[in-house]
Amino acid sequence: MRSNFTEAIGTAPARAKRAADSTGTDHRTARMAGRLRTLRETPLYGTDLGLIGALLLALLFVIDPFGLQLERITVTKHLPLIIGGMSLLMTTIAAALEPGRNSLRSGAGLTRLTAPFMILAGWIIAGSLYARFADGIHDTFLTIGLYMLAVPGVALFMVCSDARWRVVGWYMRALSAAAAVMILRMIAEHVASGGVYHELEYLVVPVGVFHALRPRSSNRWKVALAAFYLLGGLTFFKFTGFLALGIALIYLWLVDWRLRFAQDMNFRRWARRCIVVGVLAGVLVAAFVLHHRGSVGPDGNLGYRLITYRAAIGRFIASPLVGASFDAPATAHFTGYQIGVAHGHLPTHSDLLDLAANGGLLALGLLLLAYGRILRYARETIFSTRVNDDMVAAAHALACTTVTGVVVYAFNPILLEPDRALLLWATTGMLLGIAICHKQRPILSIRKTKYGKQNI
Repeated sequence: MRSNFTEAIGTAPARAKRAADSTGTDHRTARMAGRLRTLRETPLYGTDLGLIGALLLALLFVIDPFGLQLERITVTKHLPLIIGGMSLLMTTIAAALEPGRNSLRSGAGLTRLTAPFMILAGWIIAGSLYARFADGIHDTFLTIGLYMLAVPGVALFMVCSDARWRVVGWYMRALSAAAAVMILRMIAEHVASGGVYHELEYLVVPVGVFHALRPRSSNRWKVALAAFYLLGGLTFFKFTGFLALGIALIYLWLVDWRLRFAQDMNFRRWARRCIVVGVLAGVLVAAFVLHHRGSVGPDGNLGYRLITYRAAIGRFIASPLVGASFDAPATAHFTGYQIGVAHGHLPTHSDLLDLAANGGLLALGLLLLAYGRILRYARETIFSTRVNDDMVAAAHALACTTVTGVVVYAFNPILLEPDRALLLWATTGMLLGIAICHKQRPILSIRKTKYGKQNI
């Protein structure tokens, strides 16, 4: 009896230790709550609002709710970049003038991490300017090089801004709202006229990653929102939408679901059911499309793409090391057959092939090195532990957006579209910036996990 009682409540030293641990945990919880309150009360200055406004304006341009096509008008299409650039300039100056700040010392490491992007962007800009002024080519690759500089630019802004975490929070909320609008509008347009948004899968599907990984949201809302945004990729009715969904699911499995599958029996049971349902649904959809071949299925004009892809591959083979050094038109007059769009002057429809054809293996190598450095750095810093707060979940969504964006621009010319390019490159820069500042950030989730281990 004595033994059982002692075993149940523990010895006096054990009870004292538990009490001390409980007190220590309470103190740590109070400190974290205080830090979190300070973080949320960090004021947003005009420069912070400037970057948020630039990204919101770019999102508004790509959603285009009123059909104004502002992203195609010369006067307005570069407005988000101008606003964001001015905000970056003023934030950097303020950080440099403020005594005791180490932001610019962190910027030295940022320069090393983004050097491949800056070298590639400089090369593209130089080649495009030469093509414009020396060869009289007006339709150049200048947009690709100019907007690529948003990677180091936004990363530097994150390093210098005191309200960086509020900026990320505002952007994720705005992106969630914009993605929801796109999904709902695409559903309505499919029913009414079959119209769709193009080339924006990388802005929609990864939002599901954010909501799936948020530790502080209820399981019911987490599942509902994650499913809404993940399956939203199917509403594009494009192969890139299917690829984006696959990438997001694989990403979630690697960073979270495989660990929960090994630890949680209930999750394991539901995961098996979802896998079975998903496989059966995929088989039925594939059978339906094959049976009605030619009348249903994602469009995209495969014939046109194969002709332009073949031409780009031919230019790459002719000069595989450096290509044309971007001293070439970004679009060409298509002569394969009659096309009424843009008077027949269209891009290759693959930014990746354009980089290969005009920059060769050197451009592809710089691009691969640039992505590799940033993603590896994020893995070693902000992704070094399980997801423990909303900011880490946001970082995972930004990483998934970066990877998904590469797949999308491998089959679409989004890097030639100013606002699509800005949102893509700003995402990568934001990921790097918050990864650099990760150690300066308090943990935003202080509850215990269901497995009994505290998030740290």
